[in-house]
Amino acid sequence: MDKKRKQKILFLINTMGRAGAERCLINLLNSLDYDKCQVSFYAVIGMGELFGEVPAQVRILNEEPDPSSVFGRQGRRKLRKLMIKRLCSRHNWFRYGKGIVKALVFQLKAGRVDGKKLLWKFLADTAAAQEETYDLAIAYIQGAATWYLAERVRASKKAAFVHNDLTASGYDMEEEAVAYRKMDQIFCVSETVQRSLLEAIPDLKNRTEVFHNILDEEGIRQRSEERQGLSLRWKSGAEGIRLLTTGRLCRVKGYDLAIRAMALLCDRMENVRWYVLGEGEERGRLEKLIRSFGLEEKFILLGAVENPYPYFAECDLYVHTSRWEGYCTAISEAILLGKPVVATDCAANREQLRRNQWGLLAKMTPESIAERITVALEDADKAEDLAWKMRQGAERRAREKEKNLEKLYALAEEGWKREAE
Repeated sequence: MDKKRKQKILFLINTMGRAGAERCLINLLNSLDYDKCQVSFYAVIGMGELFGEVPAQVRILNEEPDPSSVFGRQGRRKLRKLMIKRLCSRHNWFRYGKGIVKALVFQLKAGRVDGKKLLWKFLADTAAAQEETYDLAIAYIQGAATWYLAERVRASKKAAFVHNDLTASGYDMEEEAVAYRKMDQIFCVSETVQRSLLEAIPDLKNRTEVFHNILDEEGIRQRSEERQGLSLRWKSGAEGIRLLTTGRLCRVKGYDLAIRAMALLCDRMENVRWYVLGEGEERGRLEKLIRSFGLEEKFILLGAVENPYPYFAECDLYVHTSRWEGYCTAISEAILLGKPVVATDCAANREQLRRNQWGLLAKMTPESIAERITVALEDADKAEDLAWKMRQGAERRAREKEKNLEKLYALAEEGWKREAE
């Protein structure tokens, strides 16, 4: 590699809202060696609170990043206005309407309509173009970022990260294959995600591998000590049990199962509370369900917070009730901070808890979730054992992190050599 020239790398993402993939991207950016690479960054929709956490060494290409939450009511209104504005400008509706209708028909047949997936390709096509050429460009998430990379970016090498089981998430895989076949490398965050992708698009096998999410372990531990979290919310002053879940308020995260499980737990134990960090489109429906069970003081939606880690540090048990996952960042963070975990038995959660050697899996029923929580809380020795295993595994995780980063540097170097020829 020419030492006088740094590798030129571009990272792309859909938005910079407080969500798992976005936090993992920040961790990755914080882990890069900026003596090796010159890094640029672009969000197809230039909104989200995490713009403020992008490292200073990274050049942000969005002209006026909007720090508004993409999950709150105000943020969703802004997104709707943006989409309507783009649809109505320059006859875009006539140009893209057929594709949007085609996507809608697919979703209706699948029995699940998701407005974002209807518009990802449209949003990518109507975002600002990038004129620069890069050694390596990386779409760090599926959706608009991947389409933008496939069709709007000039790069010698192109790579895409896949964070979800795309088939289970409702993507039209015949359509998505068009974008993924334009990638030189595809990184799946778990074996589960890789398996699902290859079942849908088998010819991607030779360019697909697993790249586990990078955690900023030292930073997470430090931030977990910054201030109090749940102790500020414990109004009664009495000791009790604190359950924690984090994630966007949406159907896939299974909060309806969690609320019903909490109703069962309250019949078994007196002083227990379940806290949720996150925001999303399901808040109104979930609040109504909470009221229907009389759990207003027991199941508490705290909204999104800038620093979630003190809440992890102060909880007794982390619970994740998702219907499906790619590879859950929050589970990894909870385990890193020595917290026992109960998670629903979807393929990715099963893989993740097996890899980290401890955790309890529950069936996707309120009864099973409540029963597994009860078992986990009664086994304090398991929590101590977990903390010990996490300390012992630090060296292994550091080696894996460096190995994964070297994959990116090697791709960028290949791109540089291809451009130089």
